[in-house]
This record gives sequence, structure tokens and C-alpha cells, in this order.
Amino acid sequence: MANVLAIKIALSRLQKFSERRELDVYPIIGCGSLPFRGGLTPYNLDQFVDEYSGIKTVTIQSAFRYDFPLPDVQTAIAKLKQLLPQSEARVLDTKIEKSLECLVQVFKQNYQSSIPTIAKIVNQVAAYVPKRRERMLHIGLFGYSRGVGDVSLPRAISFTASMYSLGIPPEIVGTGRALRELKSLGLLEVLEKHYLYFREDYAKVSGFVNKQNLQSLVNEDSGWQSLWDDVTELEQYFGWKMEPRTTEEQKHQ
Repeated sequence: MANVLAIKIALSRLQKFSERRELDVYPIIGCGSLPFRGGLTPYNLDQFVDEYSGIKTVTIQSAFRYDFPLPDVQTAIAKLKQLLPQSEARVLDTKIEKSLECLVQVFKQNYQSSIPTIAKIVNQVAAYVPKRRERMLHIGLFGYSRGVGDVSLPRAISFTASMYSLGIPPEIVGTGRALRELKSLGLLEVLEKHYLYFREDYAKVSGFVNKQNLQSLVNEDSGWQSLWDDVTELEQYFGWKMEPRTTEEQKHQ
């Protein structure tokens, strides 16, 4: 959530810079197929380009290429080449930018507060996620680790795979509690206006929540209760149950 909103601010500022300096700017975004990783698939191009309006280049990662039928991928690539050059950034005024910065901090703080609780089991599950994938290795100056404070986490792909395997999509971490906080601050309207496809993204996520697993984790460690609270708050906000609905989602569970 913090990342999505921060990108909105960045695109607006780049556009202002472009106009002020009379220089063309061509932002690039790296994204995977799940909402937590950017949410770009061959089947949601219009939604993606609208959400991140102003982006001129997207990286096409391995899931996009190999998890979908080849003709659909080829058609999607052709459509992206058509849509991206026409995409124009939305310029935000200073007041809206400040409001979005506040949203970013609320989501960030609620997300980070859960990391110490989830890190141990996530790292255990991540050990079973295959390490070989189509990518350049990060070494030397380009190497970096992920974590919060003294807590280490696996890299993004292993982290996301571990969380989904547990039935706890990382998109839910801290989000329900943050929405409750934003409601008390009167900032929900700002969120809903500027995260255009918030409901659509979380409709995809909700079918991969495994409440039975989550309840087992709560029983073992009360620290997981905060994630149970996230699910409860999200269900109240959206008005639907976060649980498998389709055959595919049920198989995943």
C-alpha cells in the first residue's frame, strides 16, 4: 500500500520536473504479476496503465512470460507498446501530496510492526522456495538485503511465495489496521480517490487467505493476532469474506 501511493507521488513530481525544466521524462517501473509485486498480467493492462499513469516502460518479469499462454503474452506486449507512450502522469497539488505522504507513513508503520512476528516462519518456508530464476544476480554495489530493523527477510520473490504458501498474502499485512486508523483521521476518501483499483486488487488477494492456517498461527503465537485483525478489518471495509471462492483458489488452499 505504501509503495503504490509513493509511486503516485513520484510520478507527479517527475511530471512537474519535466514541465519546469522542459525536459521529457520516461519513468520505468519494475513489477510482478501479484498486487504486492506491482500487479501486471496480460489480462489487466488497461487497469495497470491507468493506475500508474505516466509510466513509459515496464519490466516484463518471468511470471508474465511463462505463467500465461504464449499468444496472450504476445498480444499483451503489443498492447503495452501501444498504451504506454500515450500514458500521461497525474499531477498532484502540494496538499494532496502531503495527504498521500501521511497515508504512506500509516501503512508503513502498521506493516513494519508485524514483521518481527512473521519473520521466523517466513524465513523457514522461504528455505523451500527454489532459488534459480531468470534474473541477473545482485552482487557488489548492487547487492542489498531486505528487513526491518534487526529482523532479516528473504528477497521479495521468496517472501511473497512464502506468504502466499502460508495463505497469508503479504498485501494484507498491516492494511486492515491502517484502514481503521485512516478512518479515524478522515483520510479514507483520499485513499479511495488516488488508489484507483484498490478494491479490484484486493478482490484478487482475498481468495488466497487461509483463515484456518492463520488461526493456527494465532494459537501458537499471540503476535499473529494483529494479522487476524487485519483480515477482520478488511472484510468489514470491503463487505466480503476473505476466503477461497473459485476452484483454483480452493485448490491453492
